[in-house]
Amino acid sequence: MKFYHLIDGGLAPQRADTSALGTLPTDGFRYCEPVRAASAFGWYVFLPFDLKVRWDGFEFCWSLDDGDSWFDLGRGVQYPHAAARFDAAAPDGMQGLSPPFLKRTNAADMLQIWTGCFVQSAAGVSSLVRGPCNLPRPVGARVVEGIIETDWWFGPLFANVQFTRPDTAVTFRADWPFLQVQPVAQTLLRDRSKVDVASGFEGFGPAQWDRYRATLDGSSPARVGGYAARVRKRAAP
Repeated sequence: MKFYHLIDGGLAPQRADTSALGTLPTDGFRYCEPVRAASAFGWYVFLPFDLKVRWDGFEFCWSLDDGDSWFDLGRGVQYPHAAARFDAAAPDGMQGLSPPFLKRTNAADMLQIWTGCFVQSAAGVSSLVRGPCNLPRPVGARVVEGIIETDWWFGPLFANVQFTRPDTAVTFRADWPFLQVQPVAQTLLRDRSKVDVASGFEGFGPAQWDRYRATLDGSSPARVGGYAARVRKRAAP
């Protein structure tokens, strides 16, 4: 992945964190390797500055000064000074094509929010754009997950955000991840093979019992941290 961070302010995209920025319980961080791995998979993407959005059930308004001043959204709005900077930097024929910061969608409760970034992935790799994994989310809004073929589609990295509480000011902090972008191999996305399910113990044959026995390695299934210890040992140089 390569990120292009175009809007001044805020934090540049960064690798996601195994501790979910210190929010995981201590036992979860120490012993639950699946949670650690999921938390750290991909990259955090931030907004350039603090943003508040309020939705009354139909119309949106927004604020950049912690709610001291509110502005009606209308159909959309640009980042401050972004359109002029875009036009000054753009080659001939690209003027006027600056992506909007906030934009209404056809759904009454949905808003597109641009991160100020573009992203490009390696050939054959798509980007799963989602809310940050295992992190607390803003009350009153949720990021709608989507997968983009960013190996050929090169556009603004935005999220569709659904608002769920009318007349509630939703805060998006610049120092807190807004999105998590995770790479996904397109071969997996295009696989339409049927799921293979073996029902009952009749389909749980000797090979499966042997694999289960090897996985337990003489310990109880309830042993705390057993999986984490073995994964970290396998990963050690």
